[in-house]
Amino acid sequence: MVNTCFHADGHGGTVNGNRDFFHQVTAAFPGNNTRPSRIMNPLRQAHRFDPAGDYVRRYVPELAAHSRTSIHTPWPLDSGLAYPGPLVELS
Repeated sequence: MVNTCFHADGHGGTVNGNRDFFHQVTAAFPGNNTRPSRIMNPLRQAHRFDPAGDYVRRYVPELAAHSRTSIHTPWPLDSGLAYPGPLVELS
């Protein structure tokens, strides 16, 4: 008996078929990474894509009152929140 399943992309396939194996394997990899040692800097990304801090203000309400210049770096502020510093050196 062949074990069959229904996939989200609309095709029914066998569990032991090559097509299913290809879909299962490639679903885990979003693309070809040409620089596997790349480390993204979250502060740089925050300043580039959310300079006003709108995302932080929406999802971290305790930081909503902070200024535009300090909203992405709350750890050195004396606001009583005691945010921890970065875990890695961000330079």
